[in-house]
Amino acid sequence: METQAVTDKVPRLSIVIPTFRRPEFLPRAVASALACAQAGEVEVIVVPNGADCSWQRSLAPFQGNPALRIAPIARANANSARNQGLALARGTYIRFLDDDDRLDATGVTAQLHKIESSRAEICSGAIRVIDDHGQVLGIMRQADQHDLFIAMVRPGRVCLPTAHVFRRIALGDLRWNEQLDVEQDTDWMFRIASTRQWNWVVLDDVVGEWKQHPGVRTSGTITHDRRSRLACATIFQAVNRLRSTDNFDQRRALGVAEALWEFAHANFHLAPMYWTRIIRIARTYDSDAGPMDPFFSGRLARHIDPLLIEWAMIPKRRLNDLWRLLRL
Repeated sequence: METQAVTDKVPRLSIVIPTFRRPEFLPRAVASALACAQAGEVEVIVVPNGADCSWQRSLAPFQGNPALRIAPIARANANSARNQGLALARGTYIRFLDDDDRLDATGVTAQLHKIESSRAEICSGAIRVIDDHGQVLGIMRQADQHDLFIAMVRPGRVCLPTAHVFRRIALGDLRWNEQLDVEQDTDWMFRIASTRQWNWVVLDDVVGEWKQHPGVRTSGTITHDRRSRLACATIFQAVNRLRSTDNFDQRRALGVAEALWEFAHANFHLAPMYWTRIIRIARTYDSDAGPMDPFFSGRLARHIDPLLIEWAMIPKRRLNDLWRLLRL
């Protein structure tokens, strides 16, 4: 049951924060969300999910804030929580924020201005990556593309929920996939991008932070190889949607081939037979695509089939993995 009264004024922006067993991070996320717009223009919908009450202590400092709405659900699933928030949201625009990340108020203000002034449906910004001590590890920027699908599928994609703001009405009946426990943001952005052609704009400003920390993360519950396989399956589903509407052209085919090569190159030595099949599929989309690693475009390597190079590198890469394990 929702614990906060709803005012009559329609907010400009709704921010949905799913939370589960992260009381040490949640206040930071909520405070950053509340700072993203003036009073009355933002609603922050926190959706605790599962049998966890630690959020009550974490949100005590915000008690009485009319911009904060709390809507717990019984199922411990982040996508179920996001869908709950989406159903409750009333803002003209909506965005999703993980409970261990934060928004940048200056960047979000610029992002809202850009989506409004351009009359776009989606605006995507840059993300600052920080470590557990607040040190900046890098900036993740959106691809220099006009096509949302190509930008989301190609290597270098930024699918993190924190990066994107949506015109809420444009999402229609799109919902997060509640059957997924991992690769949720990748699936969400791939499905959105392959649904139709979007009026999408990019902002170079940083709109939020992605915190790298040693705490529990859903991405840490499975191996990188398994996550990559799930991402490939999501890509194939997206391709089928595009083909069903005659929207899969050669540019998008190249983007898919590059994405499949990205996953194959990263994991080839772990399951070479499986990733060989993925590479062969990638070549059906674009026969000239290959790994983005600069080594493959070198003077000697560029004249050799990259698949053969992947096979030849298996012993070295396995030894490297063993060496890293021994050093831990």
